[in-house]
Amino acid sequence: MAEETRLTTSRVTELAAEQEREITTTRIKIGKTIVVPLDSSKLAESVLPHVEALVKEEGIEQVEIILLRVCNAPVILADYPEAIMPLSWEEHVEHEIARHKRAGKRYLAEIERRLKDAGFRVRTEVLLGEPSEEIVKYVNENHCNLIAMATHRSSRFIRWLQGSVTDKVLRRAQSPVYLVRA
Repeated sequence: MAEETRLTTSRVTELAAEQEREITTTRIKIGKTIVVPLDSSKLAESVLPHVEALVKEEGIEQVEIILLRVCNAPVILADYPEAIMPLSWEEHVEHEIARHKRAGKRYLAEIERRLKDAGFRVRTEVLLGEPSEEIVKYVNENHCNLIAMATHRSSRFIRWLQGSVTDKVLRRAQSPVYLVRA
């Protein structure tokens, strides 16, 4: 049976006070890598204090945090007027994909810097594609030990209707998924 542990680290306590609740976690073995998918939202980032606390319990030097941003492929209009545009269609597509990836890297770089300044081992990955598919593919191909994600408080009907990234990852990933209700 899992033993519940109260987290007392200053950062987690500060964040818990900001959110007016106590953060607790169940003692789990997290392995060597934690993948944290982020979509540039505050909701997704709400998992970070929990990840920090888990890694501190395991030992900062023992665990690598992989911040993962999956960018949807950019929507590019098919009626591209090549005659008046400075780039060919192919160059335009490449330019748009590169722009999306750069934005993802900039976003993750700020979080990576903050975590590294706190002593964590962190690296970032930016992928292009459908988020749930790319997260599962990345985790399975790289044999990651744990996926940590925040989840919405949406109803079963809404999840069924829209299909949530979290639900898809839960069903398809070969690694355990640590969920935080945001």
